[in-house]
Amino acid sequence: MKNIHKVVFLVLLVQFSCKPLVKDSSTEETAPNYWSSIELDSLKKFNSFEVLGLSTDDRLVEISGIVPSVANTGLFWVHNDSGDKPQLFLVNTALEVQFTISFSDEVKHVDWEDITLSSKDGKTMITIADIGDNRAVRKNVTLYQFEEPKVQTDKESMRVEQVEVMHLNYAEGARDAEALAFDPVGQKFVIFSKRDEKIKVYLFEFSSGQKEIQSEFEVDLTVLNPSSAYPNMVTAADINSEGYVLLKNYEDVFLLPNLDGISLEERLGAEVNFERVNYIPELQGEALCWDLVNFSYYCTSEKQDDGVFSGIQPLFQYY
Repeated sequence: MKNIHKVVFLVLLVQFSCKPLVKDSSTEETAPNYWSSIELDSLKKFNSFEVLGLSTDDRLVEISGIVPSVANTGLFWVHNDSGDKPQLFLVNTALEVQFTISFSDEVKHVDWEDITLSSKDGKTMITIADIGDNRAVRKNVTLYQFEEPKVQTDKESMRVEQVEVMHLNYAEGARDAEALAFDPVGQKFVIFSKRDEKIKVYLFEFSSGQKEIQSEFEVDLTVLNPSSAYPNMVTAADINSEGYVLLKNYEDVFLLPNLDGISLEERLGAEVNFERVNYIPELQGEALCWDLVNFSYYCTSEKQDDGVFSGIQPLFQYY
C-alpha cells in the first residue's frame, strides 16, 4: 500500500549492500550487477539468490500477488494492487507479460492483495483475495475462485466467465489484510491480518456466498527481529505442498517448517516456531510464492522509484 515510509527501506538496503546507493540512470542491463553485489545475512535458510528478471512494463505497476502456474510450466500469475481493473497477467521469469485474463462483470477489483493455488476435484484452482482495507471500513471482503486455464499460445488474452464468489466478514469487525494462502495438509484457506498488534489468523473452507469468519489464533513475530519497524504487518503468505509456511512483512521473510506433516491449524494450537530466513528488503514488497517443486521461493515488489532504479522491479528467487 501507499503509506510505508520509503526512508526505512533505503536504510535497510544500504545495510545489505556492498556499495553505496547512488541514484543514476542505470539501465536494465546494469541493474542485475547492482543486486548481485548485495550480501545476504548469515541466516540458516535460503543462502543464495538470483535476480531472474526486471520489469519495466507499465501494466505491472503494483504487483501485490504472485503464484507459479501449474498448467503453464515456467510461468507465473500476477496481479496489481488497488487502482487496476480486474485482470491477471501470466508472466515469464523476466516479468514479461505472455497472456492476460479478464473476468465476467461480477468480478470487481477494490483492493486485490494476494493470490493462491488450491486443488478441487483434481483441478487446479486460483483464488484471488480482494481483502485490502487500509481504513478498516469494508463491510465485506471478497474471494474469487476459478479453474486455472491452460492458455493458447496463439492468443494474447481470454475472458473467464465461470467464477465462484465468496464474501467474508470478520467476527471481530472490519480490518486490513494482505495475505491469503491455502494449507494443502489441512485443506483450509488462511488469511493473516496486517494491522493488529498481533497477527490474527483466520482458517476457513471456501464456499460461495456469504460467510463470517473468526480468528482463533494469533501470531507474534516481534521476537524474531526486535528492531523491525513493522514486525506483524504481513504483506504476503504462501504454503507449499508439504505445509511449510512463508510469511513476509516489509523487512523480513519468516518460515514455519512442518516436519511432522500436520495441518497449520494443529501447529497453531501448539507452540509456533517461525524462523527468520534470508531476504533482501524491497521498497514495497507485497508478493511472494513458493516454487512448485523445489525448496525455493520467489518475491517481487510494486514498481516505484527506490532512489536507485526508477521504474524497474526485480523478480528474486531465493534457494
